[in-house]
Amino acid sequence: MKKEKATTLAQARRGCSLRETEQPAKRASAAKGVVAIYTKKHSRKSQIELMETVGVLVIFFFLVVGGIIFWSWYEQNSLQDFAAESVQLKSISHMLSLTFLPELECTKGGVHEANCIDLMRLQKFKEKIDAADDRTFLSYYQQVLKSSKIVIQYVDAGAGHSIKPKPFTSSIDSITLYDIHPPDASSYVSSIPVALYDPVKETYYFGILEVTYYY
Repeated sequence: MKKEKATTLAQARRGCSLRETEQPAKRASAAKGVVAIYTKKHSRKSQIELMETVGVLVIFFFLVVGGIIFWSWYEQNSLQDFAAESVQLKSISHMLSLTFLPELECTKGGVHEANCIDLMRLQKFKEKIDAADDRTFLSYYQQVLKSSKIVIQYVDAGAGHSIKPKPFTSSIDSITLYDIHPPDASSYVSSIPVALYDPVKETYYFGILEVTYYY
């Protein structure tokens, strides 16, 4: 009996020691499983965050590049518009200054008449320029009239004038007063209505001053 009890007691102790040995192993295995799951989830989360960061950087890059391209296009167009406006202003300023030339202006009692061309002065000025062979004379008017073409047109406005005023004739409706410009130059054309005054008949006619400005 004593031997059987001793054997049973020994077996019970061995079972306890085995269970005690297995429990830490199970705990370690469970801990490893939890760590693996956490690591896997953390790795996926990191990958997602990395992909989001890369996507944001790509979008930001395209926005920056698009902004640079748009700004370059805007600046180029702005410069072109500014250059075109500058040429237009120079052309109009040059055209208006012609009506103040002493060789063309209309005066009554020593008072200048705006937008008016004296036809007698126009004829004499045209003859003088056509016959000019003096370099000093031509050089002076090239500085004043610049690179341009100046045309004065007679317009029949239905005012009942049966005969055109001089220097216009029955077959000539326009007079090219001046035409000096470099070849292949760019140009801008501007025109304004003007009064054409005949001081002999003291009569006004309707005309157009057209200026082609070269630059």
